[in-house]
Amino acid sequence: MSLTHSPLLSFRPCVPPSRLTVRTAVSDAIVPLSSSIDALRATVETQGSRLKDVESGLSEYSDHLVRLEDTVSHLSKDNCRLRDKLDDLEFRSRRNNVRILNVPEKMELDDTLTFVSSLLLEVLGPSGVLSSAPKLDRAHWLGRLPDDPTNARPSPLICCLHDFQDRE
Repeated sequence: MSLTHSPLLSFRPCVPPSRLTVRTAVSDAIVPLSSSIDALRATVETQGSRLKDVESGLSEYSDHLVRLEDTVSHLSKDNCRLRDKLDDLEFRSRRNNVRILNVPEKMELDDTLTFVSSLLLEVLGPSGVLSSAPKLDRAHWLGRLPDDPTNARPSPLICCLHDFQDRE
């Protein structure tokens, strides 16, 4: 095999003839890479600062969320306590109420309070439970009048006794 036809001769244009040309070629190749690396470095720094801003904002929102959860828990406990208190007050306000059933409607004419008081004395007086007509704060029919009074049973009558001893 001769040197003129050697496969190594085809690589001769790729191999630089001197060190100066090699340095120049390397330098020319490094300049665009260096500018690309600088651009990437700037992008990474920008993203890093943005990430720090997001983390600090997230920390603030997390702290705010914890405070809101504490507030909701406190308000929920207060709500339960107030509901229990309201139930107790409602039950206490109904304690003196008496419901009377099966009294025909429209018997009282215009004065329900006097009618109920005399009705209680008439029903409970002969047995010795009441010696006089009880004092009532209010009395009213519960619900609406039925459309057909012949087929419907009468509405209950509710009265509030002034003294709880009368109820006993």
